[in-house]
Amino acid sequence: MASFTPGSYALSELTSANFIWASNTIMPSVDPSIVKRFGNQRFTDAMELMGLTKEVDAIYHTWFEEDRIMRKIVATTAGAAAGASATFSIAATSPSQSVTISQYNPPYPAGSTYTGGFTANINDVIQIAPATGANAGTLIKAVVKTVNPTAGTFTAVPLIAADSIPALATATEIPIIGTANPEVSSDPYPEAYRVNEYNNNMHKHRKLFEISQTAAGIQTWISSSDGKRYWQAAGEENTYIQFLNQRDLLCLLSEATDNANVSDITNATSTTNGVIPQVLASGYTQSYTLANGFTVANFQSMISGIELNKGAREYMGLMGGNLYRSIEVNLADFFKNGAITYGMFSGDQEKFVSLNFKQLSWSGYVFNFKNYELFNDYQTLASTGQPFRNEGLLIPMSGVNAGGEKSFSVELLYQRGQRMEQAVINPFQTTDDGKDVIKFRYKSAFMPVVRAAGQAAYILAS
Repeated sequence: MASFTPGSYALSELTSANFIWASNTIMPSVDPSIVKRFGNQRFTDAMELMGLTKEVDAIYHTWFEEDRIMRKIVATTAGAAAGASATFSIAATSPSQSVTISQYNPPYPAGSTYTGGFTANINDVIQIAPATGANAGTLIKAVVKTVNPTAGTFTAVPLIAADSIPALATATEIPIIGTANPEVSSDPYPEAYRVNEYNNNMHKHRKLFEISQTAAGIQTWISSSDGKRYWQAAGEENTYIQFLNQRDLLCLLSEATDNANVSDITNATSTTNGVIPQVLASGYTQSYTLANGFTVANFQSMISGIELNKGAREYMGLMGGNLYRSIEVNLADFFKNGAITYGMFSGDQEKFVSLNFKQLSWSGYVFNFKNYELFNDYQTLASTGQPFRNEGLLIPMSGVNAGGEKSFSVELLYQRGQRMEQAVINPFQTTDDGKDVIKFRYKSAFMPVVRAAGQAAYILAS
């Protein structure tokens, strides 16, 4: 690897030239004169600015999330006469019939299991809605009397003798509102709670720029605020920008490798699972039709879905240009100016407006929309056939509890020492063939993590 002597202007040898990388000449994301919330519009810059990055030692990250705590039954029944017992059949869509739980916390060793917790439990009080005309006055409360985990059935009788359990021909959700136990009652089936395992891989991204030593001699000289002069190789900046843009694309869109053919003969290839695939797999998705645009009804439906998933109260929305304009037109009456706070970033109203954010507040939820440049790039995500100008990603602007500590929902992890690694190589001095070129190498190892992805959302066009 070549070395450089600051302050020297000898042009005959690379080792004595005072070279400067494009990464040192481009305005940083955090400008002392104005907080550039998205810097040069890159996702990774936004994460850096908001303090949502850190270096880790592992190349594989695993985390665990509790499933929903409250049990809910999904079942069918033929119903019964007033005051009589009805038999229910647990539907295949029910959260579980009997649950095998992996216990990942002490005192259980990793991978051990505990089986128990039938969906319905003896003496549960359930609340049944009729097939039609459901309101608070037509709901039937009933008590579970027997359960048969093997057959996937249970029986229940109404609390009020004059009530009758209605027929439910299609699988219906039945909430459990508590228990009703007789004197000297026996233990019910034990409760069991599901812990879901999630993981992601470290992704290694590399680029190379090569230029002949003759071309390298045609140098761009840059005057620095430190009073010194530096040279920059023509074309190096373009490779650096392409490297950063592709790292962003991978952070958002890459999928974890499951194909052995991706790897070469001797070394395995590890790819990360991007933010969008993680949200599509576990988050809330809201579809809309291009012909109608993103309407008030679509927005209400999205808020309802986010609410059911216990979503955050404030979101950062990265929108494709067409979707952004559709929201501007159809939801114009709901926009307002404001301020945003997320992670370590806090911006007042002036900065909020100058950075082209639009804030929409509705039903206690706040959405900060941004016309996201990467979704509108003609060379990548706005290429013919790509959908991203019509779609958008909603990231929760809140934290999640992880092991008693608060963590942010979306975080970008880098392998220690490889957040951004750059090197200049002079093969003329360092290789046997003495090739007359200069090589500029770039490398980054990273993985995005989306915790509690159910709080995030993605808008799909159809």
